[in-house]
Amino acid sequence: MLRATTTVAHPAINTDKSTTSMRQKDLKYETDSQRQDTLSGISDIRSDQDTQRTNISEAQKDIEKRQTEIAYMQKKQTAINDGRYQLPKPGKTQIYQK
Repeated sequence: MLRATTTVAHPAINTDKSTTSMRQKDLKYETDSQRQDTLSGISDIRSDQDTQRTNISEAQKDIEKRQTEIAYMQKKQTAINDGRYQLPKPGKTQIYQK
């Protein structure tokens, strides 16, 4: 799911860049009211790009965190299989009541 976020976000950013570039070129052929609409649209696109970049950054951080967790679990599993790590012995389950 996290990789899907980055896979979708990168093309969206590229599309937004292309759209922004096109709209900026069109500005010189527009009336003042059209220009304001175009500038507002460009601002919205840039805001969307910032959001996409933030999503990518957060997804990459989460991917790194998950990869680290997986690496530690794999080390622990290897240690268990080799007998270097013993799982705690089962004890009594305590039930807490409010």
